[in-house]
Amino acid sequence: MDNIFDLLLIDDEIYALEALSQTIPWPSLGIGEVFSCSNITKAKEICRSQQIPIIICDIEMPNGTGLEFAHWLLENYPETLILFLTCHSDFFYAKEAISCHAFAYLLKPFDKEELCQTIQNAVQTLRKRPDRTYLTMPAADSPSSGKPEQIVRKIQAILKDDIAISREELAKKVYLNPDYMTRLFKRVTGRKLSKYINELKLETAKQLLTETNEPISSIAVSLAYVNFSYFSKMFKTATGMSPKEYRKKFSQNLH
Repeated sequence: MDNIFDLLLIDDEIYALEALSQTIPWPSLGIGEVFSCSNITKAKEICRSQQIPIIICDIEMPNGTGLEFAHWLLENYPETLILFLTCHSDFFYAKEAISCHAFAYLLKPFDKEELCQTIQNAVQTLRKRPDRTYLTMPAADSPSSGKPEQIVRKIQAILKDDIAISREELAKKVYLNPDYMTRLFKRVTGRKLSKYINELKLETAKQLLTETNEPISSIAVSLAYVNFSYFSKMFKTATGMSPKEYRKKFSQNLH
């Protein structure tokens, strides 16, 4: 079964949004849920809270232009495809759109057949990407089909079992794009995933230092620190002691 993708419509003209929402046969084009908003501020909020792989955007709008939004999108969500739908036929605008890697530049009033074909092309582009984790509607039996809180609990459980797992492998296990996974974790917990992992590594290191006789260098490797001096520095910054000093002070008289 082909994957389905969500889409965001951005236009400050309510009639334009209604025309797009009601005229385009979204499901037949491979589109699932269609979000919409009338300004750039709200568009950014939606991008932060949802996984939006395709965006159709006007240029002149409140709180910033569509071109400014496209540059923000390129910096923060580079995998997202943006399609401009505007009344500006001036080459200057088209040139700016190209500079921020716009997928398409279409003119109003929109031609239904042309727009549908462009959306289909965008969907096919996403489906052909090597990284198939950038999906918005996973299979029903995949971990990411649950609520955000359930996904975060799954992430935490995986990390508890394998603290040395890479971000990419972790994302694969919950069927999410790595960047989206980190944003989701931050949104649900209020904490950066990288900080959470570092804190978990620190607690694991403390436990291994005090409850086992494992060499400190081996502990560093088991926690995915390929550079022992970096591990030692990070540990001392967090605890005020080197790993060796910490073991000496808190070890449980191991033999």
